[in-house]
Amino acid sequence: MKFGNMPLRDAQGGILAHSVTIEGRSVRKGRRLDEALVNELLAAGVTSLFVAMPEAGDVLEDEAATGVARSLAGPHLLVQPASRGRVDIVARQAGLVMVDTVALQAVNSVDEAGTVATLPGFEPGGGGGGGAGIEGCHVAGIRAGG
Repeated sequence: MKFGNMPLRDAQGGILAHSVTIEGRSVRKGRRLDEALVNELLAAGVTSLFVAMPEAGDVLEDEAATGVARSLAGPHLLVQPASRGRVDIVARQAGLVMVDTVALQAVNSVDEAGTVATLPGFEPGGGGGGGAGIEGCHVAGIRAGG
């Protein structure tokens, strides 16, 4: 992954690293810079941006967060769609939250940039309610074995 400030004309296909405001509207970080957005930014007078340019083998943050969430979610949990590197895991039905704190600490010790948070163990949870969240996965990482 290449990351840095680059001329906007060279940034198409990259991922916006910082939110920008154009004509009173916020364009949030994490958005892919397609041709239409590049043209809109150019028309607004933007000449350069901080961009992450994925390379072969990189895993984008939503894909990484979804992968972590799926590996952690049991059969009674539902992984919600990822957005800007965050994924929520919710209970499919009412029940008691059970947390493997040793496994949770192990996952959270891998890298301080990524966090798995849960409801406290033995708390009631249920039917579409919160269970856990995955947040802060890097913009991209290297796919294992790649």
